Amino acid sequence: MTSYALGRASARVRAGSDLSSRRFVAAALLVIAVALALAATWAVRAPLFLQPDERAHLDYAFGFFDAGRPFRTRPATPGIGLTAQEHYIDGQIGFRRLRYDPTARIRGDYGSPAFVAAFDAHAPRPSDRIPPPGSRLPYISFLYPALYYGLVASAMRLSDAATHSLWRDLLAARTVGVVLLGLTLGAAARVFRALRFSRGQTVLGLICVGWFPLTSWVAGYVQPDNLSFALVTVSLWLGLRWQRLQRPADALLLSVTLGLLFFTKQHYALCCWLAVLLMAAPRFVRMKPLRAAASVAFLIGIPALCFKASFLATYAPGLGLAASSFSKVGATMSPQHLRVLLGGYYDGITSAFLGGDSFNDYWLRFGERGETIFPSALAPAIRAGLAVVMPACFLLVAAAQVQIVRRIALVARRRSVLSGLRLATSSLCWNIYVLTALLLIFAFVQSNELIWLEGRYWLPLIVPMIALYARLANGFAPRLRPVVRFAFLGTLAGFCVVSGTSGIVAIDRAYYRAAPHPLRFVPISRVLDVRRSGFSVPEDETIGLHRSDELDVHGYAVDPHTGFAPRTVFAQVDGETLQHRASVGLSCEVIANAYSDDRLENGCFRLHLRGRDLTLGLHRLRLYAADPGFGALPLRSDLVLRVT
Repeated sequence: MTSYALGRASARVRAGSDLSSRRFVAAALLVIAVALALAATWAVRAPLFLQPDERAHLDYAFGFFDAGRPFRTRPATPGIGLTAQEHYIDGQIGFRRLRYDPTARIRGDYGSPAFVAAFDAHAPRPSDRIPPPGSRLPYISFLYPALYYGLVASAMRLSDAATHSLWRDLLAARTVGVVLLGLTLGAAARVFRALRFSRGQTVLGLICVGWFPLTSWVAGYVQPDNLSFALVTVSLWLGLRWQRLQRPADALLLSVTLGLLFFTKQHYALCCWLAVLLMAAPRFVRMKPLRAAASVAFLIGIPALCFKASFLATYAPGLGLAASSFSKVGATMSPQHLRVLLGGYYDGITSAFLGGDSFNDYWLRFGERGETIFPSALAPAIRAGLAVVMPACFLLVAAAQVQIVRRIALVARRRSVLSGLRLATSSLCWNIYVLTALLLIFAFVQSNELIWLEGRYWLPLIVPMIALYARLANGFAPRLRPVVRFAFLGTLAGFCVVSGTSGIVAIDRAYYRAAPHPLRFVPISRVLDVRRSGFSVPEDETIGLHRSDELDVHGYAVDPHTGFAPRTVFAQVDGETLQHRASVGLSCEVIANAYSDDRLENGCFRLHLRGRDLTLGLHRLRLYAADPGFGALPLRSDLVLRVT
């Protein structure tokens, strides 16, 4: 009876999922249109510069916009907030007040015709001049190739030629991400169909990608991940297409797409390239010699040339970002860094849609101030549910990988090693892409002396992760597979519908509606490093300190009222204030870059403490800032010291 019921349920699901071609196209276009409308709402309603790194990315694009063409100036030094347009926008919208003060709200007439007219009245015009040698250039230009920024600058130039309005130029810059989202969703539909998703499942998959808050939010502001997301998805579709047809023309298109990806973000391009080569290698053996030679030349030669040429488009020396990242990681890897790497991989598997520790900031929160998408009262219940769902998903993925490996070994033993290799590359290429992408993401973060991962780093992993999770249904009995896949995709789609619309409502709550009072001001601060006699020690554990040791605490803080670094930082041990104070005004370019705020270039502090200044036993060290904006709030949790 149970088997009969399951068979009937599976048959109903299969019948319901077989949309006609016309209905499928209409449904897919409707889903894409709604996704673009969500992204356009973010682009118009979310205030400028209040989305992560948008100020820095626009500064780079404004460099090309102001000069009228791409350029390279050598020698040059990195900086922040260097273009006239960036400085003007900063003053017009009150960037620092909105960035650091949680009670600050945008002007009531923001975006109105009167506001736009006043905004454009004194806006600087493009100078059409290239910066001379020795100039300071946006620090982003020392990290990323120029393709995306040239694209954004071109959109702004076209808008400026038609409207002579800086405000509309900015909307054109944000529109680039919306257009790229349409390309991404079209390619995602092709990927799902190539992976044998039914038409109904493909529509649900498109909802999971396009209506997800992270997708529509990031598409609504200036962020190069929008272009890398589109190119990665197109590369995956073309790779699957070449795997099926094995035509040199498809190999050429795939190679060109990978080449463009190298000129956008090299680490994602490397990961995609590796997965494509592993997927293609066993198929070269069975192809005709001429076709095989052409495909090899395209898939290896063109991306390799673009990889090398992409370093000429940045100011990074040597092999640039990827090589320097790995060399630095190899030299500085510590147990703490290894924990972050493993935690990042766990997040990447479980949290591409379920929200791990690093991903929380991008699906439960958005914007530079960490505004919440859902009402704060719901957050504990959501996190409690995730605490159960995440480990379960991790175990499911792990079990699926074990099953794949066992099947590969069985095929290799019964047929041939080549058959096993072909199955391995076709089955594991998604996993290889996800794993290598996470490794390179971590390498990039660590090479920039940071120790946290941001949720937008997972954006180009969303489509592969949907495919990976949906293919878990293959581990069930044939009758159950359609039911399980529809249940999975339907649940994710339902979450994306709710959270996507909640995100639109949250824009008004975060930036326009009056803030609830009283609000507790929390200083933006972080301890970057704790060193005992020159060696780093974990700050979340009890720190052993001999009387002959010296302790150095490095960090930064920002006054939420003024947006400036504090002028005074002092310490208390067991509630008693120490005589000496921290050194302030130290160079802190990494933090200035992370916050896209040039005021913080000298915003770090350093507290030096000697072991002989303390008595034997346990002590609690707490740091304070004496500036009015901070009050007497501590800058971080206590450091526990054990003096021996």
